[in-house]
Amino acid sequence: MNKKNIGKNMAIFVIAAVMLTVLSGCIGGEEGTSTTTPAPTTPAKTLPVYSGETETYTNSEYGFSLKYPADWELMENFMGLTVILGGPQVMEGSYMVNIGVVREEIPEDLAKKMTLEDYVKASELNAKKTFTEYNKVDEYNTTIAGLPATVITSNIVLELGGITYSLKDSFAIFLKDGVGYVISYDVPAEFHDDYIDCFGLVVNSFTFE
Repeated sequence: MNKKNIGKNMAIFVIAAVMLTVLSGCIGGEEGTSTTTPAPTTPAKTLPVYSGETETYTNSEYGFSLKYPADWELMENFMGLTVILGGPQVMEGSYMVNIGVVREEIPEDLAKKMTLEDYVKASELNAKKTFTEYNKVDEYNTTIAGLPATVITSNIVLELGGITYSLKDSFAIFLKDGVGYVISYDVPAEFHDDYIDCFGLVVNSFTFE
């Protein structure tokens, strides 16, 4: 993996994925100033099927595996992400489409009473505090690795380094044994539909060993 290449294109962007994970202080905190457009939870949907060649990634430390496009790059333990997958470069090479997996161990006292709904709400609260604008446009329930999961898609405005980025990101969120997982799909809004099948590949193939 070319760390210089992925770092150059993603160092400021994967923050968007990391910040959506739940922090222990999020629940019961004050709401941010950004607004969220309500989006009703709908029945499970089917993500587009990826038809290209794939590779399999296995994380022996945490006991999970997933498939990803064979021509994407992969790095473990990058900026707080358990694994990050780097895809095509868009916006004249200034932004790398990426899919990340975040794993967060929830404090035992919270894990005993926390539901998936609680975790999702806390994640969104953190997002509203973090981004310049955060507007949820879709939400639905599904299963990942046989576990209940929620998939959220949001329009996000992120200002960094004097540049404003308009993103359309999707997040698949689920819990297992006191650990929260977020699979994030981070991409400029105009390219969201172009690579959604890659997100579908990762989500649908994610499994615990």
